[in-house]
Amino acid sequence: MIIPYHINNVKEILDKMPNYFGGFKGNSLMTEEILLTGLEYPDVPCSDLAITKDGVKYVNYESCKIPLSLVYLTEEKTNGLKEIVQSHRGRFAVAHAMTYDPSIPVIDVRQKILRRLEILYYLALASDDGVGPGPNIFWLGQIIHCVQDSYSRVHTLRLITKQRKAVRRHKLMYKRNILISQNETKYETFRLVKRISDVLEKKEYKNHNDIQKFLLQNIKQKDLRIIIVKYPDDVIKIFKQLLFYKSQKKRVHSLFKGERQLPSSKNIEQHTSDYVKYPYILSFRYIPHQRKCGKLFHFNYDQPGPTQKAGFERYMTANIIWILKMYKQHVLDRSKKLQTKIAEMMNYLAKNVFPILHGFEKNISAIEGCDLSLKNVYKNYDNAISPDIQINMKKLDIIYDKLKLQNLCNSDKFKTIQMLYTKCHHLYDKLQTKLFITDTDEAKINRYIKLYLISVKRLYGIFFKRFLSQLYNNQ
Repeated sequence: MIIPYHINNVKEILDKMPNYFGGFKGNSLMTEEILLTGLEYPDVPCSDLAITKDGVKYVNYESCKIPLSLVYLTEEKTNGLKEIVQSHRGRFAVAHAMTYDPSIPVIDVRQKILRRLEILYYLALASDDGVGPGPNIFWLGQIIHCVQDSYSRVHTLRLITKQRKAVRRHKLMYKRNILISQNETKYETFRLVKRISDVLEKKEYKNHNDIQKFLLQNIKQKDLRIIIVKYPDDVIKIFKQLLFYKSQKKRVHSLFKGERQLPSSKNIEQHTSDYVKYPYILSFRYIPHQRKCGKLFHFNYDQPGPTQKAGFERYMTANIIWILKMYKQHVLDRSKKLQTKIAEMMNYLAKNVFPILHGFEKNISAIEGCDLSLKNVYKNYDNAISPDIQINMKKLDIIYDKLKLQNLCNSDKFKTIQMLYTKCHHLYDKLQTKLFITDTDEAKINRYIKLYLISVKRLYGIFFKRFLSQLYNNQ
């Protein structure tokens, strides 16, 4: 989403939460200004980091100047080492609730997002980033940024609540127009960033080592070594950024050392929102797919209008209110363990911000497409209930009405038909409100429809066919 929408949305929420920062007096890192700085930072990251004896630390929370920094995004091939490019096109795309590789499954992207937010929330509660110790709302701002982006229609594909909620033929959508375009395969700069990340997973960087020397010792590919020597400043900056998150990741793992799984991993099966008619995630978006859609395509859909029109803004706002309230409670509550606080926030985010619609977890994380109109993008989700069931339900109503007109509903035998008729309608009403219709659901209602027709046949014996024919002819 565009930065003004991020900021205005949060400011409107804070206006409804008077004295939110009142309980944080005396902490210069717990102000509205710091929150808004963190909120806009993922879109224009330009801070400096330093490597000290205590690890890599932030020197400041500087943002890039607009529009100069955005020019880098138009030429990602030559600017792949810029932090702003990696933030939107590369491995940090999950910070914007997007995929960095359209071929990986939806569930994998969702879990990477949760792991990223897990680190950010750890920093928000117990920051040791170099700017200041203790709670730091700058990092909560980045979490809220990701939550907001997840409701943009060019960041995720969500189930639109105005459309039919039941989704049945979802696999059709994923068998056509699949185009996988991976920057880490095409561009040397992106491959270098991935290679640096892989090296940091296996090798320990010692503070006294020269960064360029460390990389040249561990990266043997000739084309990547050339980039390391040619662009040392950009390489060193992206190295520090990767090293910072690797070190924070280790801190989180150390915090939960006695447990089998991190909270983000425990919530891998958590896909049932507390909200009624929630817009569940169907897939994520991949920015390179949108290049052919026009220069202003992404910008135009990142505006407030498309999000509001789809009915997403109310869920976004409600979730941000809960996140802010929970964060304040966690900061002020000194009796609760840090692990418990992180687990509570991750559970909430998994359930109420990033639940995936059942059946979509293993689909590829992004498909190509430029048409995001409400009419066309969800056309595979219309008429989710089988047409045969809809026709048979109309037959049930016709038969039932005719039986009542002919005063045949007073007999004891009719009670069976009445019971089956009520049961069929009860199941049909449930289908209309379900988020996902399975073959088992349809088989169940078809079984009761069949029992209903058999009961009518038994009541009317050899006149059954003529009786039904007369009923339909009279309609």
